[in-house]
Amino acid sequence: MIETGTDSYRPASTRARAEEPATAS
Repeated sequence: MIETGTDSYRPASTRARAEEPATAS
C-alpha cells in the first residue's frame, strides 16, 4: 500500500515542480 501511495506522490511532485518554473518564467 505504501509503495502505491509513494509512486502516485512522486510523479505528481515532479510534474508540479516542472510546471512551477515554466509558469514563473
